[in-house]
This record gives sequence, structure tokens and C-alpha cells, in this order.
Amino acid sequence: MAGPSPLFSGTPGNRQDLLSLRQNYPSPFFSLSDQYIPSTMKELYRWAVYAYTVNPHVYQTVRKMAGYVTTELVYSGAGNKSSSFEAWKNLMERKLKVKRMERMYLLDYFTYGAAYAMVMFPYERYLECPSCQSKHKLDNVDWEPQDLAFIAQCTKDGCDYKGEMKAQDRDVKSYNKLKLIRLNPRYIDPIYEDITDSYMYVYVIPKFVVARLKSQNPVVSKTYMSKIPLAVIDAVRKQENVKLEEDQIFHFKWDSLSRDDNSLGEVPLMPIFKYLWLFHTQWRAQEALAVENINPWLMVSPAAGTTIDPIKTYNLQRWRIEMQRNIVAWRRDPNHIALAPFPVNQVQLRGEYRNLNNMDSMNMIADMMTVGLGVTPSFLKGGASYSSASVELRVLENDFRNVTLLLDEFIDWLTNLLRRFYNLPAEKIHHQEFKMADDIQQKQTAMQAMQGGLISKETTVAELGYNAEVEEKKINEELKSENKKIKVQNLEQIKAQNEAARENFIMQTESMVVQQLAQEKLTAGEVPDIRALFEQVGRNEHKKIAPGSVDVSEIDMEPQEQGLSPEQVDIRARAFLRGRASPTLRENELILMEANNATPEAKLTARRIRELMREMKQQAANTAALTPAKQKPGKRSAGTAVE
Repeated sequence: MAGPSPLFSGTPGNRQDLLSLRQNYPSPFFSLSDQYIPSTMKELYRWAVYAYTVNPHVYQTVRKMAGYVTTELVYSGAGNKSSSFEAWKNLMERKLKVKRMERMYLLDYFTYGAAYAMVMFPYERYLECPSCQSKHKLDNVDWEPQDLAFIAQCTKDGCDYKGEMKAQDRDVKSYNKLKLIRLNPRYIDPIYEDITDSYMYVYVIPKFVVARLKSQNPVVSKTYMSKIPLAVIDAVRKQENVKLEEDQIFHFKWDSLSRDDNSLGEVPLMPIFKYLWLFHTQWRAQEALAVENINPWLMVSPAAGTTIDPIKTYNLQRWRIEMQRNIVAWRRDPNHIALAPFPVNQVQLRGEYRNLNNMDSMNMIADMMTVGLGVTPSFLKGGASYSSASVELRVLENDFRNVTLLLDEFIDWLTNLLRRFYNLPAEKIHHQEFKMADDIQQKQTAMQAMQGGLISKETTVAELGYNAEVEEKKINEELKSENKKIKVQNLEQIKAQNEAARENFIMQTESMVVQQLAQEKLTAGEVPDIRALFEQVGRNEHKKIAPGSVDVSEIDMEPQEQGLSPEQVDIRARAFLRGRASPTLRENELILMEANNATPEAKLTARRIRELMREMKQQAANTAALTPAKQKPGKRSAGTAVE
């Protein structure tokens, strides 16, 4: 029985014909760009920085993703605006500027595949004298750096020690120097233990920091030694690195496959490295084409005729001089007409850049790089909408939501550190749920479902991107404000009605006074001037005008020198009661007339009105008492005879 076919025996590596040197086909998995792939992660970081800085597609894609995924912070105490809410909001957004720092962390995250956050709590540095053990604040003593040591003179009375002092840092419960810092991933070596799932971080002190600490310039070295933590200074002195505990640092790590060493995540730019090499190779060719072919090169030569050869017949040097002169004249005057004894040939060399450029190929490579970074080309160039690309944008939305969850973990880590250090009250803080902008169809569907009673208002408000509890509080506050405005408007309207009733009452009173004065003048045989009486009474409504003794001299007197007579008070009171105002308006008018800021005449009139009202009420009661009760029909009193 024949054995198995050699084509399927073993792996392709066992086939000798494929390994033969006579096969000239190179490996399809090896290309020119593979020669430039960095061999270490730190070297890859350098290339990632170069790609981010130089390539416009990488630069804009990374920045747009970092800015697009950061959302606003939501506080649990925002609804009732508690004191803890105000304290946390001021600390997170105004002092630490968390949203701006998150965007900076995400720039590293989308470029390196790793970002490191650390909180620098405020502290004050003291120097301890080894002679008397007294401690001095660094800012209060005169000191100098020397070989990474603090050289100072003790200021305590009776101690003349001058030399090296031991530095100590004390924590300060203040927000003034509290900072949220970002560490460069190139100087962080994470050490991961798979079995215990624990991290340890080593900060490799950059060479420029060591150089500045040891600088011969006293200003530079003194500034750095007064600001940099003592752990860094001690590590430089011992030529070591700084060990950071797991709870001191927050690691934004890019998800990756399981590998032998999972300390570092994958670099997001690694999948597009070959496209970057190809893009810049074509860019270099594009530059060469532009330099060589962007400008046309024109050549002019005498054309040979059918019977005469100008090269043999004419002086070509003179022809060249004439052609140059005509070119100069044409440049000065575009309408210049040149004369030549024979035809002229014109040949154009170069100037074909438009036909030779490879921009279409470069645009295709740029789109491939954008896709390799995890977004669609429309995300970078614009034009993405749910109506045209709902599936791809939904996938992109899910990826961004995972980043938002990572940012929530960072907020939890940060708030726990701040709460322990400053003894702050507990406050639940998280990011607003990430949603792709302008999902109009989804929002309209949510509104229709709410109107149909299928979903709650709270769910609809959340779909629109708002906090239902906070919005309800705002609505209640706005309703209270609107009700207050309506109340003020109603009071002003009532006040205006009362003023109108008061003016009506004054006008009626003036009319009655004029009628009385005119009647008195008619009784005395005089012809009264009604217009003059109205003008005088209107200007002097509070004068004392006694019946039978009215003349022009009395009417022209100032109101401050006279008052209302009892007769005028009575006339005004009766006119007020005969008015058509409703009982409510009448009572409001009386209250205004009895107020403390009312005039004495108004108070007298109000008092008389009250008296008349009591008299009218008493007369009505007396009349009711004297009127016999009518006997109802169909009933007879007892003992009445019936005829």
C-alpha cells in the first residue's frame, strides 16, 4: 500500500523542495520595512513619538480620539448641591483640572499604549542640624547645594554649626501645591507578576535630571534640589533608580495578547509601522518629483525650412541675441510682436508633475493607517453619521466606552487617595456615559417611546445625555422662580388697580366739592366759573373749604396751610361709598388710606368712611328688627276662628 502523499506529509518545513536554494522566491513575510522595525519597546517608543510628531494622519487621529472620548464628570451630590459636592467639584475641576489631564494621559495611551498618572501631594522641606537636632524650614535658611547635599548654617542661638544637614519632608494639608502629574512612559519600567497579578514600577531617572542636579550652575542645581522629591535625590546619589509602589501610580495599559512578559501593553502604532514606512517612502519620491518636474523648462531653436537651412545660412549668435532681446521686450510688453526671418521651434521639458504625482496612492495608504489606529477615515475627515454607517460607528462607540470605563477606574483611584490624605467626605464621581454625538434617530425613538408610555422620563433624559435628578432639581428651581415672578406681577397689578380706584375716588370727591361750591355761588347770586373751580380744586384738593365762605383768595392758598373741613371729609367719605368699586377693591383702598405713610387728610377720610359704614350697618340691623315677619300662607295662628 502506498504511503501518504509527500504534499501532506509533515509540515511545509519538512519539504526539501521548498528549502532548496534553487527556489528564488523570497519570503512574503519579509519586506524592506522589516529591516527598520525597532528591536526593543523603548526604541519603539521613540519611533512612536516621531510618527505622532511628523505624520499628520497619526497626529490628528490620536488627538481627536483623546479629546472625543473624555466626557464630563458626574457627582452624586450634584442634585442637592451639598457642601461635599462643591468641595469635590472645586478640587477636581478647578485645582487638579482632571479633564485636561485625562486628555494628556490619553495622548500617551493612544501613542505608546501606556500612560502613568501620579499625585504629588504638597510638602514642606526641613533641614535638621546634626549638632543641636533643631529643624529649620528650607525657605528660612541660607543653604547651598554641594555634591547633592544641603550645606547650611544653623540659625539656633548658641549653635554655630555649618555643614551638611539632613533633609526631611513633611506633608501639608493644603491644596496650594497639590498636583496631578504625568510620567513619561519611556522612563517607567513596569514589572508584572502573572501569578499574583501585581505590579511594581521602577522610575529610571532621566539623564537630563541627573545633569541638572549636578550642574555647576548654582541656580539650576539649587532650584532642582529644592523642588525634586528626596527619593530622587537619594537615588541619584546612590546611582540607583526609584521604586514606586503599585498604589502610588495609576497605569493606563493597552489591552494585549498574553505573552512571555505582560508588563507592557501593545503599542497602538505597531500595526501601521509598515504603512508609515511606505507612506514616507512615497513622500520622499513625491518631493523628488516636485523638485524635478514642478517647473517647465523651455528650449527654443531655429526651425529648418523646405529650401533654406538656417543653421547653415544665418549667423546663429546674432539670432540668439535677437531672440533674447525679443523675450525681454515681450516680458515688458505682452503685445510685443517679434519678427523672424524663419520659423522657430519650442520644446518643453519637465513640468509634468501633475501627471507624475502619486497622491492617490498616498491617500490610500493614509486611509489604511487611520483604519489601523482603530477609527474610520470619516472619523478623521468628517462625514460620519449613523444613517450611513451605523454598524461601524456602533463598534467604535463600544471601543470608546471601554476607554471611559478605564477613566472611571482612574477617578476611583484618585478620589480614594485624596479622601485618605485630606479626610474628605465620601462622594461618588464618575464620567458621563459616552455616546456618539448626534444620534438623532435614537433620540427621536426614545422621545416617541416616552410619549407612548413605553419607557420612563428618566431613561429618556439619560438617552439625551443629561442627569434626570439634576434636571428635575433645576426644573423645580425654575418653577419657584417663575411663581415668584407671577406673584410679584399680581401684587403690582393689584396695586395698580388700587391706585386707579384711589384716583377715581379723588376725582369724584373733587367733582362733588366743585358742585357744592358752584351751588353756594348760585345761592349767593353769582355765576360760578366751573373750569376755574375744577382747576383750583384739582391743585388744592386738601384745602379747608367751608360752605358759604369760598372765594378766589381762599382757593389760591397753599395746601400745607389748610386742611379738610368736617363737611369736606363727609362729602369725600359718602362719595367713596357711592363708588362702583367692588368690596375687595374698596377694602384695599381703605387699607392704603389708613397706612402710616398716608396723608392726614386720607386718614381722616378713611376714619369717616369706617364710621359711615358702621352707621349703615347699624341702620340695616335696626330696619330688619322693626320689620314684622311675614306669615307664610296656609298657616293660621292658634285660636283663630274660622268663619
